[in-house]
Amino acid sequence: PAATKHVVSDLSVGVPFVSNLPVDQDVFTEPYLGAKVNGSPFELKGKTKPFSGTRETTLDLDFEDVDLPFYVAYLPRKGSATLSSGRLDTKLVLSFRQESGKAPAVVLSGTASLRDLSAGDRGEAPLVAWKRLDAVLSSADLFRRDVRIARLTLEEPEMRVSRDRAGGFPILDKLLGKASSAAAPAPEAKPGEAFTVEVAALGVRKGRVHWRDERLRRPFEATLGELSVDAAGLSTAAGKAATLKASASSDAGEGLQVAGTFTLDPRASEGTLALTGVPLKRYAPYYEEDLLFAFGSGTLDLSTRYRWPVAGGATALDDLAVSLKDVRARKDGEEEDFLRVPSASLRGGALDPEKRELRAATLTTSGPFVSVVRVKDGGIDLARLVREGPA
Repeated sequence: PAATKHVVSDLSVGVPFVSNLPVDQDVFTEPYLGAKVNGSPFELKGKTKPFSGTRETTLDLDFEDVDLPFYVAYLPRKGSATLSSGRLDTKLVLSFRQESGKAPAVVLSGTASLRDLSAGDRGEAPLVAWKRLDAVLSSADLFRRDVRIARLTLEEPEMRVSRDRAGGFPILDKLLGKASSAAAPAPEAKPGEAFTVEVAALGVRKGRVHWRDERLRRPFEATLGELSVDAAGLSTAAGKAATLKASASSDAGEGLQVAGTFTLDPRASEGTLALTGVPLKRYAPYYEEDLLFAFGSGTLDLSTRYRWPVAGGATALDDLAVSLKDVRARKDGEEEDFLRVPSASLRGGALDPEKRELRAATLTTSGPFVSVVRVKDGGIDLARLVREGPA
């Protein structure tokens, strides 16, 4: 950027002894470059055997407290969002080795931390932010296209996601830029060309997601907080299953818990899901255009085993349990409730999309009230609670 000043100070250069004599070929030569760049310590240290049979070389990439926005400003921007803060620390080692008759190996390993990151449109709340992202890299073999991460830990991430009237997600355009309609699809990687990435352990702590849906007649907003995720054994290799455990709570007091396994290739998952304290009235924007009544109160608890995908992408449910409390519903334009259910429960339920079956072992209710009216044309009013679509 114009008028930007960079300061390099405390420059230190180490020029080692180098010899190609046979007696010295297996002795490491250790060059060094150190300095402060804009106040942040910077070091390049390495070891090399330039005349040995393996040409074994390592380079230490140590960065401390690097102010990322200061340098990201030099990169071309695709979206409207800007990186307003972010500090980088690394202790990485880049190694090179090539034995006679073998392909060279270039491997990166070590640790990296990205702290206090915030990105978004100027003058608005951040789209993406987090307190700290720590990565422990076991090895990234660039020639063999194999990346192995021992651990990824993300602390206090926060994201603002919205869906616009057209059904799109502006966050993608703001962060990545709008995709050209004329752009050709990326070619599929040939066998052996795709990278294999494995993450032994992944953790997310105290996450928060803000959701706004403007595609509905009435916009809907919700916040999911205290998001915690633990995953192990993630892999892009075909058929390798990872374990997942996640939990969160909403600004309305709802609870979410998920535990199970999943694969990335093919994309599939199975496990258990539990929802607690879901207020039926809150989600009216999602169903009010299809129903001729509204819930005045009521909460839902649900637990089930799930399996996805089945029957062309649907989800099968088993061992389904649903509980309803204090449900009150009123038809549009009326002043009295037509439905009151103090409590109701379903146990031993199952949903089979392939057979198009919904089963329940037991269904119980306590003190229900239902108003049933036979209208002038002989029909029952309860059969007309769903809005008819266009002919």
